[in-house]
Amino acid sequence: MREGNAAALSILLGAAVLWTFLPALQNGFINYDDPSYVYANPHVRAGLTWENVRWAFTTCDLGFWHPLTWLSILFDWELSGSDAGGHHLTSVLLHAANAWLLFVAFRRMTGAPWRSFFVAALFALHPLHVESVAWACERKDVLSTFFLMLALWAYAGYGAKVSARSGGEGGGAREEPYAPRRSTFYALSIVFFVCGLMSKSMVVTLPILLLLLDYWPLRRLELHSQQPGTRNLLPSLWEKIPFFAVSLLFGLITIAAQRQSGAIKSLTRFPVSSRIANAMVSYGEYLWQTIWPARLAVFYPFPRTFSFWTVAGVALLGLAALAAGLWAGRKRPYLVVGLLWYLAALLPVIGVIQVGNQSHADRYTYVPLIGIFVAAAWGVADLAGGRRGRSVVLSAGAVLVLVACLLLTRRQIGYWRDSETVYRHALAVTANNALIHNNLGTTLKRPGQEEEAIGHLQEAVRLDPGYVLAQGNLGAALLARGRLDESIAHSEAALRLKPDFAGVHRNLGCALGAKGRVDEAITHLQEAIRLDPGDVQARYNLGYALLTKGRFDDAAVQFEETLRLKPGFAEAQRGLQAALEAKAGAARKP
Repeated sequence: MREGNAAALSILLGAAVLWTFLPALQNGFINYDDPSYVYANPHVRAGLTWENVRWAFTTCDLGFWHPLTWLSILFDWELSGSDAGGHHLTSVLLHAANAWLLFVAFRRMTGAPWRSFFVAALFALHPLHVESVAWACERKDVLSTFFLMLALWAYAGYGAKVSARSGGEGGGAREEPYAPRRSTFYALSIVFFVCGLMSKSMVVTLPILLLLLDYWPLRRLELHSQQPGTRNLLPSLWEKIPFFAVSLLFGLITIAAQRQSGAIKSLTRFPVSSRIANAMVSYGEYLWQTIWPARLAVFYPFPRTFSFWTVAGVALLGLAALAAGLWAGRKRPYLVVGLLWYLAALLPVIGVIQVGNQSHADRYTYVPLIGIFVAAAWGVADLAGGRRGRSVVLSAGAVLVLVACLLLTRRQIGYWRDSETVYRHALAVTANNALIHNNLGTTLKRPGQEEEAIGHLQEAVRLDPGYVLAQGNLGAALLARGRLDESIAHSEAALRLKPDFAGVHRNLGCALGAKGRVDEAITHLQEAIRLDPGDVQARYNLGYALLTKGRFDDAAVQFEETLRLKPGFAEAQRGLQAALEAKAGAARKP
């Protein structure tokens, strides 16, 4: 261990990751995105079939083209079915593999086993990374990063220098004799990069990260040497052209898929000025959460306003830090590489192109924080300066940091036990969170919690009157409690925002029917069926509305179709019998 034996450090790292994330195997799914990705997705529930393999490679459902992620989820369903523990186990194993590959790649590039271990351990144990591992639908994070790490490992084989001292911590370097296999490693790095993009497009910044690694630790770019920088830079840029071409292609595919799904938000809802302000603040927020990982939540709402002084202060501090890193880069190149890695890796999700309603998200830090961890690991080692006493103190400090991360991570995993737990925690640590109030309101379905559910949905609507899902869900909850007038008002508000909302048309039809406004009810129920022909409840309710109006043949048709969609539906069978008897009775009348 003192000499930084790679096998010993690998075992230690793997044991720490598995023990830390073991509680995640006891967690269930949550009803935020997990239904769409896993347990309510009809393709996933059908298992790993050739038809679903074809679907995985052709669908852009949910705004992404990530066939390898779909294949991974399909494979898990084939093995574990609806048992959430099996899905979580795969994510934990991928996370452990990512940490190990990060350690191996940096050890190979730097010849510094302990510093590389500290980087990998911070990556593995930091609480900000719990979301990527413990949230089943975020399989795309851990899977895409797995291929990213393989690409880094392969690129290290293509251009690495290793320490001249066996086990040394970053001493002099010499070329490793990989020349006969360099082209193979180069090709592998491209293949792994493509696989990563087919898992999640956020790894699109890899070409920039490889250029940074060329500067340090690979030292393939000697920009501060006597030679003009372009003599080193141009060949490095030239060999990255295939990477940039692949990035451009997948970037265009992702933008097209997200536009098709409506995930990209308009400038009306999120003006350019707000997006830039949020990006500045988010860069600072991520760094603060890295240092003080408390009050972490599944969703952070986009601020209504931004303080000029906050935005300006964060921007100035960021520019000062970048300037200091660039100035120190000649003697401490890891500083500039770490800072630029962090800035570049966050670019796809920093919010200039706003996807979703969040201001930022813990999962977005999964790869970017590697840069900060690298700067910290090598910076701490430089502070020691080779002095034994100082090294002991800093090493003890590093151990304390890792233990603190481990304990905080285990606590954070507990918040992901189920939907109610994760939402209640989010409300405890955030403010004005309409989405979480809506999600908690729809989660509280147990007897005795109906009024609390309505309270959360009302708060969601108060915070964001234009939140169509909250308006619709509140209408449904009020309908279930028999508060018909309020239900009608909120359902109508939802339809003003989204006229083609099938479920709201159904709920409004039911409420109007209960109020005796049967003709209006029929209109909305027919529209619900037009928008969603498989809506069993809408057809059943339409059947009874038509029966009430004496349209027996039409009612019988709806009840028959209801039974076709849901065989054995007793109420529909009684409705069909009532319609047929009423029709026969009407026929006997003179």
